[in-house]
Amino acid sequence: MNKFTAAIVLSVLMQSLAYGFMTKNMSSDSILIFVTVAFLTCSAVYFLISKLRGIKLSRPQIPCIIRLNVSTALAFVSFYISITLIPASIATLLEAAAGPLWIIIIGVTFSRKKVFLTSIITSMLVMLCGVVSVCIISEKIISFQVIMGIFLAIAAALGAALVAWNSEKAELLSLSPIIVLAWRFHLTWFLSLVIYAFIPVEKITSGDIFNSLWLVLVGVVLPMYFMQKGMQKSSPLITMMCLSMLPLITYIFEITFGSRVNFYLLGVLLIGVGASFFQIWMEQRLKSKLA
Repeated sequence: MNKFTAAIVLSVLMQSLAYGFMTKNMSSDSILIFVTVAFLTCSAVYFLISKLRGIKLSRPQIPCIIRLNVSTALAFVSFYISITLIPASIATLLEAAAGPLWIIIIGVTFSRKKVFLTSIITSMLVMLCGVVSVCIISEKIISFQVIMGIFLAIAAALGAALVAWNSEKAELLSLSPIIVLAWRFHLTWFLSLVIYAFIPVEKITSGDIFNSLWLVLVGVVLPMYFMQKGMQKSSPLITMMCLSMLPLITYIFEITFGSRVNFYLLGVLLIGVGASFFQIWMEQRLKSKLA
């Protein structure tokens, strides 16, 4: 594992901790507040750092930043709303399942990259694990809430795939990770604030505010830097496969914070993550043979 992949893995660990905590301790309203505060803070912190380091955004880089804003908003707003409808571990598994399929579709559509049959089969296996896990937690009752959670998790996967794709393009434009982090979250926090303004508001407690504050650092500011640094030096597929660890690690944190252990669900998560890692190995092996 090189240092860039390690940076992505560290980001995944931090995000898993935040997601596991949110599943048991935060309401939908407080999560939207968290998204607004966290990504606005993240933007402000890295904008200040870019100013202190004298890093500027050039005109040719603006279209890439706009694309990153749209794909980031789709990824994070969809995901955070989805975890208010279904457990975060399930949402991350569905995102991990759909992500590689979106990467394949994007690659074929825009770059005409060669598609490996093993990639498609393995991605479908992970997707099947996601569907089975939904059936387990819903106890054969698929409500509108669960369906919306599934739809939003898959939409988040498209956003994440587009983020990975555009981050690779950002590297070609010599975009610094600092300047990317200073500019790519503006649509995310703004959209979250707009959604919060139009939903019935529950009472926000001081505990919600405190949780939002420490989660801003652990769940967004630090992991977003490590993720951006790793994504710009790694292929989109590697990024998505590293993110595939999120479901299992998130579930472990959910149990740590009070969720009941479901060994059937744990088994499905293990199969899904194992299939994802198998895909990483196969992709690297096939690419090395073609090189």
